[in-house]
Amino acid sequence: MPRFVDAGLLQPTAAQKFLLDANVWLDLVHSDPRRAALPRAGAYAGLLRRIHRAGARVLVNFVVLSELVNRIARLEFDVFRKQRPLDYKRDFRDQPAFASARTAIDTAIRGQVLPQSSVAHVPGFALAPVVDDFLNLDVDVNDAALAKCCEAEGALLVTHDADFGRVASGIEVATANPRLLTQR
Repeated sequence: MPRFVDAGLLQPTAAQKFLLDANVWLDLVHSDPRRAALPRAGAYAGLLRRIHRAGARVLVNFVVLSELVNRIARLEFDVFRKQRPLDYKRDFRDQPAFASARTAIDTAIRGQVLPQSSVAHVPGFALAPVVDDFLNLDVDVNDAALAKCCEAEGALLVTHDADFGRVASGIEVATANPRLLTQR
């Protein structure tokens, strides 16, 4: 089981590496003012500032980028479809309105995530343990993959996702999620 630490209190060191989950990046980079007003957003923004001040490394991988891109696109679609009932893939992606989603994604990924991160390369990454966690522990495949990546990189995961309470891993997790912090 992961070890949970309070993201608001964590004091990073230069030797540490951090992998921020897509839900944390979304709080940090999406322009929705409701997200920025969440107490957790302040905790994660403060942690990211402390990570940079300490000279620690921030990692990103394909799972995080994929989840972040898809979530931003869906948020933009939700705004668009309030005007009319539509299907995301059939009706939204071919519309001029999808340009706002592309702009939001580009701003988030190229403007904020990538300049602050190093790409996590995990040679010999084994998919079988990820599938095992999914089948045996009812853990989301992406969550299991993030945990395995953190294990391989020796990185601390930063997430608000309560599902990480079920991940079979000894990784350290920084969170502002009270449900996870009570599992300490």
